[in-house]
Amino acid sequence: MRLVSCATNTLAAQWAPPGGATISVVAANGIQVLTVVGGSHLVLLSVGQGVLEEVRSVQLGFEVSCLDIHPLQQQGVGVGVVGGAWSV
Repeated sequence: MRLVSCATNTLAAQWAPPGGATISVVAANGIQVLTVVGGSHLVLLSVGQGVLEEVRSVQLGFEVSCLDIHPLQQQGVGVGVVGGAWSV
């Protein structure tokens, strides 16, 4: 995953899942990126000035099919996350 500066069109930061795992689903807003690695490992990244920082991760017991992330407050203090799974 790459963060590119709009001002300079250069690479500002990058993040890759450990062990070369595959990124399968991604959702983002202006301050955060939520991604699924390997189908069921959920990772939250913070987007800063030239920085992508892993905030939290959790291993889920199911494969994620879709995601959405939305800041609930202007400064991003609260976050709304919605996800779907292939299992019914």
